[in-house]
Order: sequence, then structure tokens, then C-alpha cells
Amino acid sequence: MSSSHYQIDQRYHDEIAGQYDHVVVKPRGFPIDLLFERFETLFCSRERMLDLGCGTGHMLLRYAAGFRAALGVDHSKGMLEQAERNLAAVGVSNAILVHADLLGFVQQQSCSRFDLITCVGVLHHLQPADVGVLLAALRGRLSAGGKILLAEPITGADEPAAISEWNRRALGGSRDFQGEFPQDPDEAPLDESAWRAAVDEAGLRVVAENRMWECSTSAEFPTVQEREALRQLIAANPGGNILALLLGTP
Repeated sequence: MSSSHYQIDQRYHDEIAGQYDHVVVKPRGFPIDLLFERFETLFCSRERMLDLGCGTGHMLLRYAAGFRAALGVDHSKGMLEQAERNLAAVGVSNAILVHADLLGFVQQQSCSRFDLITCVGVLHHLQPADVGVLLAALRGRLSAGGKILLAEPITGADEPAAISEWNRRALGGSRDFQGEFPQDPDEAPLDESAWRAAVDEAGLRVVAENRMWECSTSAEFPTVQEREALRQLIAANPGGNILALLLGTP
């Protein structure tokens, strides 16, 4: 990304890091479980994991314990500090956190190979020209049989009324960042066709995919009844504005 855009994005995430889990991650914990639930059985070896753009560590919290070693990289020191606290709180001790420019880091790791690379909610922060560059660099960091897990907001159809009504009553509709913050980088969702074209051009193939409408729950730990209701709501409203892709090499 351009240096000015990069700096705006970095400052913004440094400042919101302390509130990010409360506003973004925790209200969406169970929906994120649903988005990713089919993928883990398709992972290969469990030696090394890389979470690129790890933020506060939610993908490391999800998968790192299943690997011999894990590496989280982010350009925001504030996010990494929160990730360190989050990992320590649940006893994840096999993850190393690194402060670095994401694209530069991947391009410089010529000898490193990973069995799983997660890069969730990152691509839409990049300049369009950098998306394909990053995907190609990630392909070069895969071990034999390794997988890349991506998830991004995408442009597309209007949100169904039933989803909008659910979200109006849920935590995601009531929690917001409190205080004064630097300029919001205000990145747009990805164009799905352009994203898929970049995947193809990087020499990657889609192993599995899932999409759903962005939604949250009414509590951070929803009841069994609410979890089942959300499953039914998602099944009744196919499509979505969040797309997850599990990628491999041909």
C-alpha cells in the first residue's frame, strides 16, 4: 500500500486496538465459527502456521494450539500488544508476534514455509494493485500441501430484511468505538470477480469456500437456542457479503 495510506491505516489500528475485540470480534464470535467450520478438516500438516495481519490474534486463538509453532505478523503495535495479552490469557505459548510491514515481511521470508497461512480481513486494507502481489508472495511461502485461509467483505447483493432485523437487535448494532480517533482509512469491500482473478493469477486454486451475511449475536456467549436460530437464519438466506476462501496449489 502507499506510504500515506499505510500510515493512516497503522495509526487508526493502533488507536482502536484496546476496543477492537469488544466492538468487532466478540459480538461476531459464533458467526465467525460458522464461516470457518468446514475448513479445518482440510488442513494438511500441523507444523507451522502464519497469521498475516493477525490484529488482536483471533485466528491464532482459533488455530495456533494445533500447530507446533505459530507466527503472527501485524503492522500495528497496538494490535500486537492486545494480541499478546489475549494469547497469554488462554495459555497459548507457541506463537511469536512480529511487528512488520505485511507485504515486505512475506517477500523477505524466502526460506520460510508454512502449512497454514491465515490472512483474514486484510486484503481490503490494501491498494488494489497489491492484492495480487501479496497472494503471489503467500503462495511462495506454502509448504507442500499447505493451505491459505482468506476471508473478506465483498460487494454484492443487498442484505436481506431478515438479516438486517436480526442485526438491529444484536451486539454488532449497538457497540461502537468510543472516543476520538485518527482518520478512518475507510476501505471498501473487495470486488469478488477481481479477487478471484487475483487468486488465479497467483497460481492458487480454491479448495473450499463459504459465504454468509455479516451478523453478530445478542450476547458474547449466545445460548444454544440463539445459535440454532442463527444457523437457521443463515440457511434461509443464502449468499452473503463475507466470503471465505481456502486456497491451495494446483
